[in-house]
Amino acid sequence: MKVDTGGSSKMVAPDRKHFVVFGKGLSMGLIENIAQSTQATEIPTSQGTYIDGGMPYVEFWPKVAGFTEDQIRDGKQQLEGSVVTIVQSVGRPYAENFAYAKLAANNAKRFGAKAVHMVFPFYDLREDKDYPNRGTSFANPMFAKELASAGVDYVTFIAPHSKAGVEQFAETFGKNISVVEMPDIMVPLLKEKFGPDASNVVNGAPDGWNKPTDQAFSCAVEIAKSLHGEDDPQSHMFGIEKERQAAGQSHVVSFHGDVAGKTVVLADDMFDGGGTSIHAAEQADNHGAKEIFTAAPHGIFSKGLAPFLAARNKDGSLLVKQVITTNTLPVENAIAEARSKFPNVRDRVLVADVSPFIVAEMNKVVAMADQVARESQANQRKAANLR
Repeated sequence: MKVDTGGSSKMVAPDRKHFVVFGKGLSMGLIENIAQSTQATEIPTSQGTYIDGGMPYVEFWPKVAGFTEDQIRDGKQQLEGSVVTIVQSVGRPYAENFAYAKLAANNAKRFGAKAVHMVFPFYDLREDKDYPNRGTSFANPMFAKELASAGVDYVTFIAPHSKAGVEQFAETFGKNISVVEMPDIMVPLLKEKFGPDASNVVNGAPDGWNKPTDQAFSCAVEIAKSLHGEDDPQSHMFGIEKERQAAGQSHVVSFHGDVAGKTVVLADDMFDGGGTSIHAAEQADNHGAKEIFTAAPHGIFSKGLAPFLAARNKDGSLLVKQVITTNTLPVENAIAEARSKFPNVRDRVLVADVSPFIVAEMNKVVAMADQVARESQANQRKAANLR
């Protein structure tokens, strides 16, 4: 049996009726900050897969961590009538992380939780609407129904990249869903960072000038509106128009906006390999940007931080002054890996803490737990017939 144990050995206080489960794929900083900021009691949890076939499992108060049968029984009894919040990012490996989320919810409901609140700091939503004529089915609508059937009553997303994907979840969870949008996170951060100079910042995205529904570009528009206090912030924006050539290949058709001599914040919904952000930064640099910051709430960094930190412009100076992201994913791993090559990595990567948003959502669900539970009953009956 392959196990990954976490949590504390401290047993729960019997008068507390709010509990939290921390799943895999989370930043340790995020876990620590949530734990310090909430009155919820952590449920010690083991998540892993059995060697014989890789069957996933989730165990509360795990024996492998030294809990006795009496302690396990006492802990489970205290879940009766409680609210359980499960914080679980769903990225690679997707299938396992989907399973851990469902199993944790199922455990909570099996032992009497009144309401189960699922928080996704990161969930890479992919919706069927992207591929209407290709005979392709993605897991998002089905997964929403499976979560409801497993006992999830309320879902919170942090900066999801797909509005249509969230709408598919709403088809199952109705009003029992909330979203913390990227501008909610980034605007206060940028105002604090740039201070009075925030009004001179030019915002844009790697694509979407000709696609108003593009998630990254629409976020850039909302950020610009908030920073500059304008309903039409086009004078404080730049945009890139691309044309798709093949899967994963596109070329720039046109660049819009005036960035010459100005500070640029390039917004995207996530950082992965770095190619998209770097190419967009090169476009801004070619049009005379003074300094370039890249901002995205989710740092996957599948190729590490090197593509962002090592990129240089034509005169040999650094292309990206600073990478701005959050702790929805374990970005500390990428920072630690980059430290040997880039000693100043701490200055060039700014990591914002999203725990205040998550704790606020946790408290909200606790306050309205009875209402959430009532509304969820109808949602779960509707989701029971999986297609």
